[in-house]
Amino acid sequence: MTNRRTTTMADIAQLRRAAQTNNSANMAAVLRRMGDLACRTCGSEEGATISAVQGLGVQVMCGAPTCLGVHTVFTE
Repeated sequence: MTNRRTTTMADIAQLRRAAQTNNSANMAAVLRRMGDLACRTCGSEEGATISAVQGLGVQVMCGAPTCLGVHTVFTE
């Protein structure tokens, strides 16, 4: 599992900008740096589906075949 670190306001601002343009590659890069890309259920980063949720943040759905983990990283 990826080690989480303290999230800064700059991280949240970058994630918000990436979510506003729905750029999943940028969202993944910011989430990985923040330690929030890994599934909170199984710890896998492989095959994660990332989508912006307007007015809320970014939703990460696990791509592992035996896991149904979903978590939200709030930006608002």
